[in-house]
Amino acid sequence: DVDMVEDLTRLRDATPWFKAFRWELVESLRYAKGAAQDQAVLLLCVASVLEDDPVAALSELAGPAGLPANWAPAPADAPPARFFLLVHDRSRPEADSRVDGALAAARQAFGAQRVAVVTVNSQ
Repeated sequence: DVDMVEDLTRLRDATPWFKAFRWELVESLRYAKGAAQDQAVLLLCVASVLEDDPVAALSELAGPAGLPANWAPAPADAPPARFFLLVHDRSRPEADSRVDGALAAARQAFGAQRVAVVTVNSQ
C-alpha cells in the first residue's frame, strides 16, 4: 500500500532499528523475481509406448482432470505449453513393434514439434 510506505518513510528515524525494518518491509512489498515460481509454464506428459492407447493416456494427462487444482489458469494467464514424451523400453521386445505407430499417432494428435521418444533400457 502506497500510503503505508509513505508513513513508514516519514517515520524512518523514529528509532535506531527502524531503518533496517523499513528497508526489509519495503523490499518485501516489491515484486520478486521468484514470486511467479508456482505458475505453470510447461506441462510434460509422459506415457509408455506399451500403454493400450498411448495417445489416450497422454490426452488424459494433458486434460484439465489430470492437472492439480492450483494449475487452473486464471483468466489473464496463458495456458502452459504442453509437450509429450513417449518412453520406449528396449528391454521389452514388444515395445519395438509399437514405438513407430505410437509416435506417428501422437504426432498426428499433438503436433510433430511437441512429441518425442526417449529410449531407455530398464535392465
